[in-house]
Amino acid sequence: MRKMNKKGEVNIALVVILVIAICVAIAIVVKSMYVDTYVINGKVKDKFLSPDGLGTTFVVKLEDGRKLEIKRNLWYWGSQYNEDDIYSKITQDSSYKFTCWGWQIDLGFVYWYPNIIMAEQVTQ
Repeated sequence: MRKMNKKGEVNIALVVILVIAICVAIAIVVKSMYVDTYVINGKVKDKFLSPDGLGTTFVVKLEDGRKLEIKRNLWYWGSQYNEDDIYSKITQDSSYKFTCWGWQIDLGFVYWYPNIIMAEQVTQ
């Protein structure tokens, strides 16, 4: 059996460090996608159902052009997070404070919009 030289030990250490860095980066992205929430304020211009490969997505379009979707989140359970109820309570030409998670990615062939978990109507 051959002993490993210093260069081999350094290469193994670098690979281990790289794997750890990748795991940390993935954990940060997953946490920000599913756990961190933020507020988007806007007036609803349109709302519609968008069929996708897994069923139908509820989509809300704001006056400023941003699109938000409503899908169930693994971390938010309970009747107050029911996507059917949230969508049905949102009306066009009304202003809302949307509590969302996720971010907007629109590459033309794939999209993912901020996901609404709560919608509170605001009066102006």
